Amino acid sequence: MAGALLTRSHVLFAGIWPAWYLLASHRNLGWRHLLRYSLLGVLPVAVAGSLLAAYNSHRFGGMLDFGLDYHLMDEVFAADYARFGAFSLHYVASNAYYQLLAYPFASPTFGNPVMMGGSLFLLSPVFFAAFWAVARSRPRANALLLVATIVCTDIPILLLMGTGWVHFGPRYTLDFTVPLLLLTALGLEHWSARTVRWLTEISLAHYICGAIVLAQILDRGCANVEMVQVMAPEQDCPYAHKAEPWSSHSRIVAALACLPPGTKILDVGTATGTLGQALSGRGFLLHGIEPNPSWARVARAYYAELDCCTLDGAPENRLSGHDAVACADVLEHLADPEKSLRRLVNLEPVGCRFVISVPNVANVWVRLNLLLGRFDYGKRGILDGTHLRFFTRASLLRLVAAVGLQVAAFSATPVPLHLAYPRHKRRPSEQNVRHEPGSRDRGLAHVAWLSVCRASRQERVRRWESERRYR
Repeated sequence: MAGALLTRSHVLFAGIWPAWYLLASHRNLGWRHLLRYSLLGVLPVAVAGSLLAAYNSHRFGGMLDFGLDYHLMDEVFAADYARFGAFSLHYVASNAYYQLLAYPFASPTFGNPVMMGGSLFLLSPVFFAAFWAVARSRPRANALLLVATIVCTDIPILLLMGTGWVHFGPRYTLDFTVPLLLLTALGLEHWSARTVRWLTEISLAHYICGAIVLAQILDRGCANVEMVQVMAPEQDCPYAHKAEPWSSHSRIVAALACLPPGTKILDVGTATGTLGQALSGRGFLLHGIEPNPSWARVARAYYAELDCCTLDGAPENRLSGHDAVACADVLEHLADPEKSLRRLVNLEPVGCRFVISVPNVANVWVRLNLLLGRFDYGKRGILDGTHLRFFTRASLLRLVAAVGLQVAAFSATPVPLHLAYPRHKRRPSEQNVRHEPGSRDRGLAHVAWLSVCRASRQERVRRWESERRYR
């Protein structure tokens, strides 16, 4: 019960019958022994409840707050949640229908990417024996306590938003399966072995057929998803804007937003235009480069000019004459970032400001995985599958110096704790995010580095000498 309480708190009600059974079986021991055993039984449950309350309070701000406000809900659920809340009598009818009655093989949605219906008693007709137990089992108290246990466990499920939604077979009803099986066993005493075997075979056939049909439907659903991605790939961009004040996106916007109106800004790797959208309306003249045609179509609305090409393939006239250049999480996607960045630095004016951000491969999570022999790529993040180069703090500073830039400001993006702990909304202290170029910070707690650079003194001298020789 203590373990169940930590996972699904309402499963605590499933302990009603076991508690009664243990007390009734040992009633001859005397009330002192029963009281002592009861306290010993309640103790782990109380400890688990206290741990759960402390966890909820620390993470969500309330002992009884289970974080439902932070769920990523479908629009249908979001509308119901805003109107009725998480628990409401409004949900009882639909939840009860899909949990207990809806037969998925007869559902009008059969053949679509989902089959709806739990239909506890139709998919597993052997459970009908539970009704015989209530009617004929002796002593009646045993069966009635099992029914009370099932009902008390199921009431929160029926009141909760979405528990009767799209699924095949038992899902939330599994929470009271143990008392239901005990009640069914009492009823099966009144049935013949042939009937029990026949109903059990029907139950097995249901789930075998359901598994086969669902596998076929999922295959068709995956094909449909791939088709949708081909038809509308602009919605497949994983690089969404991060609005937190300490994120690299917000810091890049802050580094550019302080520039005067009329500033010419080049955004290298626009994706779907998140940076352009954030800077729009400030009087800047925005230019962009994006190699993905679908993303470029979406981003074009936020830029005065946008070229669908790679940085190395961009014409020289498109890479010159800007007051600021943003390379926001771009260099790690290039085969030779030093060569590409050097070309860009040489083409832009000496006074151009460069804002560069790269993910930090020296993050503690990557280091721990390496220690365990894992270096697994993903769809986003530090080990994005499209990353060709990886940077630490030192390697980024070496790259910047190698192309003739000098760091004017250097900062780090801290680990986004708010994703794991939604209450963590405070801004990290400035000591945690600002770094001097000579700092010894290893970057264990950071996910990205951000550098604001200008041409170094050596680069300025080199340019001046080059122009003098040319003249």
